[in-house]
Amino acid sequence: MQYTTPFSLLGETKAEISRILSNGVRNYISYTISKRSGARRVIDAPKDEIKCLQNLVLKTFINRFKVNGLAHGFVRHKSPITNATQHIAPKVLVKIDVKDFFTSIKIQEVYKTFLYLLRTELGRRIINLRDPVTNRDTTALEECADLFANIICYKGRLPQGAPTSPPISNIICLPLDRRLRDLEQPYKCTITRYADDITVSTKVNKNLAAIIGPILRDLRKSKLKVNPAKIAVIRNCNQMRVTGIVVNEKLNIDKVTRRNLRAEIHNIITTGKTLNTLEYQQLRGRVEWVNASNPQYGRQLIQRLGEIKSLNP
Repeated sequence: MQYTTPFSLLGETKAEISRILSNGVRNYISYTISKRSGARRVIDAPKDEIKCLQNLVLKTFINRFKVNGLAHGFVRHKSPITNATQHIAPKVLVKIDVKDFFTSIKIQEVYKTFLYLLRTELGRRIINLRDPVTNRDTTALEECADLFANIICYKGRLPQGAPTSPPISNIICLPLDRRLRDLEQPYKCTITRYADDITVSTKVNKNLAAIIGPILRDLRKSKLKVNPAKIAVIRNCNQMRVTGIVVNEKLNIDKVTRRNLRAEIHNIITTGKTLNTLEYQQLRGRVEWVNASNPQYGRQLIQRLGEIKSLNP
C-alpha cells in the first residue's frame, strides 16, 4: 500500500497548512441574506486559500464515502427533483424543518466522524499512515481527523457557505437517516431528507401525523433541533410542495411562479433589454428548473429564451 499522509494528500506541507489555519477569521467573509420567512441567514464564505484546502478534503476524501439513499441534498445524481419524485400524489404529507442545520453540527462531531471514516477499510486505503520503512505511524489517526475537522469548520462548527459542509453533514447524518428509514415500514410511508428538510408522505396511512413524535426523538439523538413553526401536516385537498415542487398529482411548478417567469421573459423581449452573460445564465437556470418538472410548459419558455439570447452581443 502506498504511504500517504494527510499533508501529501492535500499537496501541502504541514507548515503551509498551519499557516493558512492560523489566519482564523481572516479566512472567511461573513454576510447575511434574507430567508423567505423574512429572517436573516448568516453566510460564512471561505476565501481562496482555505476553500482550496476544503475542496481537496472534499474531492480526495469525503466524496469517496457513500451516504444513505434517503438523502437527496448535495448527492451526486440527486436533486430537488429526485427528492420530490419520491412523494408524488400522496394522501398526507408531513414536513419538518431542522433549525440552523449546518451550524448545529459542532467540530467535536465532525472530528469523531473523520476519526470513524479513517478507521474504515476505505479510509485506510485513502490515507496510509504507516511508513513502510520504519513500520510506524508518522501521523496518528487522531491528528489527521483533527486536521480535517479544523480545515472544514469555522468558529467550532460547520460554516454555512463552505463547499464541505453539505456533504460531510450527509455522512454525519447517516445514523439519523438509518433511524428515519426504520420508521417507513411501521408507518407505511416514504421518508426523504434534503439537507435540513425532512419530508414524509403516504398513500395509505391517514394518521401519518403520529410519526412526528418519533422523528423529533430521532433528531434529538443527533443533537438537532426543529423549528416548531415549520412542522406541517398537509392533506391532498391542499397544495402539496416538496423542495419547492408541487406533487399533488404529478411534478409541477406552482402557477404563480410559472406566470411570473413567463411575464419576466415577455417583458425582456418586448423592451429589448440586453442581458449580460450572468443574468442570462441565471434566467436560463430558472427556466430549466421549470422544464425539469413541467416539460410541456418548460419547452415554451425555452423557445422564448432563444429570442432573448439573440439580443445579446
